[in-house]
Amino acid sequence: MQNGDLVRIGRHRRRTRRGGGKALQRIRNIFLLLCAATTLATLVLFISAANTYRAFAEEMPELDSYRSTELAQTSTVYDANGEVVEQLYGVQNRFVVGLDEIDPTLQDAVVAIEDHRFEEHRGLDFEAIGRAAVENAKTLSIQEGGSTITQQLIKNTYIAQEQRYIPSFQRKFVEGSLAWQYEKEHSKEQILEQYLNTVYFGANAYGAEAAAKTYFNKRAADLTLPESALLAGIINLPGVYDPFADPETAKKRRDVVLDRMLEYGYITQKEHDEAVETGLDLSRGRVEYENDNEYFLNAVRKELAEEYGDDAVYEGGLKIYTTLDPELQQMADAAVDSVVDPASGDPSASLVSVDPGTGAVRAMVGGSDFREVKFNLATEAHRQSGSSFKPFVYAEAVDQGLSPETMYVSEHLEVPMGENAEPYVVDNYDFIERGPITLEKAMADSDNTVFVQLALDLGLQRVVDMAHELGIESEIDAYPSTAIGGLRIGVTPLEMASAYSTFANAGTHMEPYLVQKVTREDNGEEETVEEHRLVGQEALSRDEAAVVTESLRGVVERGTASYYHDLDAE
Repeated sequence: MQNGDLVRIGRHRRRTRRGGGKALQRIRNIFLLLCAATTLATLVLFISAANTYRAFAEEMPELDSYRSTELAQTSTVYDANGEVVEQLYGVQNRFVVGLDEIDPTLQDAVVAIEDHRFEEHRGLDFEAIGRAAVENAKTLSIQEGGSTITQQLIKNTYIAQEQRYIPSFQRKFVEGSLAWQYEKEHSKEQILEQYLNTVYFGANAYGAEAAAKTYFNKRAADLTLPESALLAGIINLPGVYDPFADPETAKKRRDVVLDRMLEYGYITQKEHDEAVETGLDLSRGRVEYENDNEYFLNAVRKELAEEYGDDAVYEGGLKIYTTLDPELQQMADAAVDSVVDPASGDPSASLVSVDPGTGAVRAMVGGSDFREVKFNLATEAHRQSGSSFKPFVYAEAVDQGLSPETMYVSEHLEVPMGENAEPYVVDNYDFIERGPITLEKAMADSDNTVFVQLALDLGLQRVVDMAHELGIESEIDAYPSTAIGGLRIGVTPLEMASAYSTFANAGTHMEPYLVQKVTREDNGEEETVEEHRLVGQEALSRDEAAVVTESLRGVVERGTASYYHDLDAE
């Protein structure tokens, strides 16, 4: 090789080095520009996020306002024996329970299928968010949210109902921000407990306890592994995985949950395989209400709603203990059915049974069929009392010292009603005039003319006052017709039963009531909201009440009712 060639080769290498240096310089510049752009973009993104957070922060709910007891909860109604006879709820059927009252298999199943990294993250699962972001970027919309259990809890408790199911970046941002804060102030156990009390399981069942009762007719504490897996599977799409409507799809979903539980180590292979082989074994857990209870229960609902409001009754999680005696209620219904048959054209009838010693209403028939007619004859129907009002006149007579042997003349009667007014004409049935008879005999024979005379002698207002003291609450006018039950407004069967029970209780009137006690749970402890206290008011002395009662016995044994009843046999 010649020297000239060596020189040319050297120059060529130097030119190559210069060219390579320029390329490296360009690459370095581009890299620096990219780094600067990335830094700037990150800064811009941070500033934007901060501004966004400040913009949204004003609309964010306060974490301190959350309390699990404020959730809408189902109220439960019990009869006198402590048996459940009705459950009251509005939009949401829910029973709030502690985490220790929810079987661990349900806790594990929910975590496995809804948020398997629940114990690891701080309210936000960035791995799940990244996965969801990729899917959302493909569609340029919110299709997947990567929501954790904490985020779902926030959505169910902080986000307005109308906004919960509308996909938006703003709502997801609010959820995420609050979830992050929430995790700082609450333990994982608290979050899981609150979530399991708020999440929707379909069929109007909110929370684990309501779900267990709805699908399996048992408490959440008693759930088995396959039952828990089924409930956990419903959460994602309650309408699709409804086991009542589509058991096959629900079972497939349940098996997916079992697969996840096996994958994440919550169950063994043997437990998994045995659960997969199990059927759904559903049992509708709704209380089947007896129609003959409905008039009583409706009276209870109205009474409590008037006192506490509908929200408390249907969303307050109250435990309502009533005075209803199911055996007496059945007997009352049978008694009415044995006398009238509305299907054959008979009028409807009412019956009320009151415990004289306490005032507790033990049975109530308010009509023939609550499904057809909601009007309660027992509490709302003001009717003429007729001759059943006469014992109130008799009671006033005894209270004023008159003897049952006091004589009156049974005869046609015309009572002056004032100048230019027609007299009030009184006759007995079939215009019978019995002549001189005792008050006791007049009671047994239900003599109209004697009782109008008696009321006038006693003072009509005094008779009205006695009726009120005995238990009549409706307005009563001090008219002569009042003595024989000719009333302007009328009285209800409940009032009449209450007033008559005063005679049986030795002259002391006990206020009638349907609700013995109302309680609710507060921070895990049951507190009494209301409890009926027995307070009696003496209308007659014990001896006076005994005199009236003996005369009423005469009505059945020797008087107008003797044609229809044998008191001793009964």
